Amino acid sequence: MNQPQIRATDDERNQVLAVLSQAMSNGQLDFAEFDERTQAVTQAKYREDLLVPLRDLVPDPNKVISTDIVRRPDSELATSAQTISSSSHGDEFSFSLMGGTEKKGAWTIAPAHTSITVMGGNIIDLTKATFAGRDVTINAWAFMGGIDILVPEDIRIKCDGVAVMGAFEIKDDREVTIVLNDLPENSPTLRVTGLVLMGGVTVKRVRR
Repeated sequence: MNQPQIRATDDERNQVLAVLSQAMSNGQLDFAEFDERTQAVTQAKYREDLLVPLRDLVPDPNKVISTDIVRRPDSELATSAQTISSSSHGDEFSFSLMGGTEKKGAWTIAPAHTSITVMGGNIIDLTKATFAGRDVTINAWAFMGGIDILVPEDIRIKCDGVAVMGAFEIKDDREVTIVLNDLPENSPTLRVTGLVLMGGVTVKRVRR
């Protein structure tokens, strides 16, 4: 008798996406291949469907799905589903004066991005962004204004800015399930630094 097919879970899809992201950053996949495979993974209904995108990347996809990915979320394979580009090009600057700017959707952030607001507000949404490099630094400067940075929960965060009559802070959305300190050392990293004067910079971790 044939074994019944097992439905894939969101966690399993996310872990396979992490393997594909790692494969692209290693040069095993080009962007077109990565895009095609990630679409197949997000649309997968059954665990068997998750094996196909892995067959030429790992020796035994069945073993990966059943152990390394599902039961070892802290393994090196399960680092992050963040899209990382081998190019160093990307958006380097955002600015607002008594107004606001917003970076969101499918965009590429440079390895070093400077965001400045004066009596205004900036939003930097990284949930669908591509990192131009494995690690990204945002230099945030807020003067009587605020900068909100939305970051997927599988990205490591280092926040070391200086605040005068204001705050640099990291917050977790209530749907976040991954503890920041539990992320592997080889996960993509976002560093947020800069200066706040009578304002605030908030880094909000959200579910991918």
